[in-house]
Amino acid sequence: MNDQCKTKVQLIKELEQTRGRIAELVPKQADEGLHNLIEIIQFTEHVSAKIHGLQDAAEIYRTVREEFAQSQRYTASILLFTDDGSSLRIAEASLSPAKVKAGEKATGLRIKGYKIDLKKSGIYRQVVREEKTVQVSVSDIIGELFPRPLAHLISKTMGYEKKTSILTPLKRHGKIVGAFAMTCPELAEHFIPSVRNLAQHISNALERADEYTERKRAEEALRESEERFRRVFEGTLMGLSSRHQL
Repeated sequence: MNDQCKTKVQLIKELEQTRGRIAELVPKQADEGLHNLIEIIQFTEHVSAKIHGLQDAAEIYRTVREEFAQSQRYTASILLFTDDGSSLRIAEASLSPAKVKAGEKATGLRIKGYKIDLKKSGIYRQVVREEKTVQVSVSDIIGELFPRPLAHLISKTMGYEKKTSILTPLKRHGKIVGAFAMTCPELAEHFIPSVRNLAQHISNALERADEYTERKRAEEALRESEERFRRVFEGTLMGLSSRHQL
């Protein structure tokens, strides 16, 4: 009976005490890992909510970049197939201006729009050709694209020496159109479902944007058809009226 009569304050106090005892038993590293997992789930859900309902693909990509840039903890890149499908181009990247400047200075290349030849990158080829989600060192990705000394310089200059990235296919109406890449802290394998989930939300947003565009086109075509019919109808009436007056 006493247990049933416990107040809300008492229950909260007991829960806090239990949490404290658990914290003493759980290693600090595991506690940090759990905190990171909760944080990334909340963050990816936040980004998903931000892009929900957007009606333009460019706006969707831009919003993803801006939200990651504001996080100051994670970075993301959206890569899309070139027209011939032989390469991936960087459509958006949430790198800070300082990192962009450092990367472009080290490579002599412009990061946005940079094309990754799929013949050279086995990692990205796995993602977009074999539909795999992979967890790799960012240094390994860079190492496939540039000579070793330059790759090492780029990794060091941009602070990627110990960074891990999760790469997953990006789809549109069931067809792979590119890749979504997200850098994560340690224990990145635990974050793979969240990254996949965000990529799926991006795909869903793109498909809804396509549906909106098609609907607007259909409505515009209908208005133009109605206008043509109205002009023809009015012209016919004027012709009949003229003949009647004669």
